[in-house]
Amino acid sequence: MAPSSFVSISILVVALVLCIFMHATTMVNAAVSMAASKSPALELEAKALMETRWWIFPSNGKYLSHCQWYGITCNDGSVTEIDMARFYLGYEISKLNFSCFPNLVRLSLSLTGLQGSIPHEIGTLSKLTYLDLSNNVLEGELPISLANLTQLVTFNISYNSISGSIPKVVGNLKNLLKLDLGSNYFIGPIPTEIYLLTNLTYLSAQGNQLTGELPLSIANLTQLVTLDLSYNLIKGSIPKELGNLKNLQELSLNNNKFTGPILSALAFLTNLSNLDLSFNEINGPIPLELGNNKNLSSLNLTNNRLTGFIPPSLGKLTNLVTLSLHSNQINGSIPSSLGNLTNLVTLSLHSNQISASIPSSLGKLTNLVTLSLHSNQITGSIPSSLGESTNLVTLSLHSNQITSSIPSSLGESTNLVTLSLHSNQITGSIPSSLGESTNLVTLSLQSNQISGSIPSSLSKLTNLVTLSLQSNQISGSIPSSLGKLTNLVTLSLQSNQISGSIPSSLGKLTNLVTLSL
Repeated sequence: MAPSSFVSISILVVALVLCIFMHATTMVNAAVSMAASKSPALELEAKALMETRWWIFPSNGKYLSHCQWYGITCNDGSVTEIDMARFYLGYEISKLNFSCFPNLVRLSLSLTGLQGSIPHEIGTLSKLTYLDLSNNVLEGELPISLANLTQLVTFNISYNSISGSIPKVVGNLKNLLKLDLGSNYFIGPIPTEIYLLTNLTYLSAQGNQLTGELPLSIANLTQLVTLDLSYNLIKGSIPKELGNLKNLQELSLNNNKFTGPILSALAFLTNLSNLDLSFNEINGPIPLELGNNKNLSSLNLTNNRLTGFIPPSLGKLTNLVTLSLHSNQINGSIPSSLGNLTNLVTLSLHSNQISASIPSSLGKLTNLVTLSLHSNQITGSIPSSLGESTNLVTLSLHSNQITSSIPSSLGESTNLVTLSLHSNQITGSIPSSLGESTNLVTLSLQSNQISGSIPSSLSKLTNLVTLSLQSNQISGSIPSSLGKLTNLVTLSLQSNQISGSIPSSLGKLTNLVTLSL
């Protein structure tokens, strides 16, 4: 036999042996797999998943192993994760037999349209670390069996219709980092047991009907980064112990019934970026010490009963984007130091008792989009420097005691949509430069002492919907060019000294609803 033939036969023999070995290995693995698939516990898991009808199977009855279904993760054939978030299910949550999943670690069913009450059997998921049932239509009370889920790190039940009181057994979940009970129908006080969850970094119970007061034991939650208890019925004073929560970045207690003063202890929260105490019954002055919270980007104290003046120390909060102090009883002047807040987008001080003039330093706020100072007792003139705030969209100074004329520099604020200066004591004429603010939708100058004629340049404001000039001392004729303002809905010129005939061009204003001459 030739050597080449002998080599070829040898190769064939080796190949055949390898093939037999690999086939045998495959058969063994298949046998092991089949044996595993026949495990009663694993069969129960597959059956429990199938009975939910959350998955659709072929009509011929052939389907993949349950570990290969969408949203299912297994370990050694046993289900460890069920993630059907944002996948509409629309069934009763009780369709899932929780007691069949002893190894489940993660359950995410948010935004799935689930209905009904959370079954008691959920307490059998003793290995669960992540539970998200948010944004569904769940109702009823939280089951006491939740106390068994001692491995939970995240528990989110927000945006449902859960009712009753928050069960004290939530305090058993010592490993929780995130607890979100927001936007439900919980009543009664927050159980003090929650304040024993010292690992919490996120606690939200906003949008419920919770009552009672904040206990001193809240000081235990030293790891908290976010505390949101807004939109409830919580009363009493804000405890000074909140100042111990040095890691807080967001504190939202707005829309409650808190009373008493804002404590200077909040100044110790130097990591705070968002402080919202609006819509309460808080009184007294704004603490000077708040100027030390230099990481604040939003400070909202609106709709309270605050008195005293605006502390100049707020000018140190150079990261502020929003400063809202409106609808209080604040008096005194606007501190010129607010001109240092060059990141401000919204400055809302309206509906107070602020007096004196508007500081020219506000013209440095070149990122300002909304400046709302109306309904105060502000005097003096409108600073021409405001024209440098070229990003202004809303300038609301009405219902004050402002005198002098409208600065022509406001025409440089070409992004203005609303200019409201009515109900003041403004004199002089309407600057023709306002015709350059071509994005204006509302121009409200009524109830002043404006004189001179209506500038024809206003015809460039083709986006105008409301032009209110009534109750002034305007003279001359109505410019025929106003007929170009085809988006006008309201044109009010009455109670002036206007003469001449009504231009026929006004007949082109087909959207006009109110015409007062």
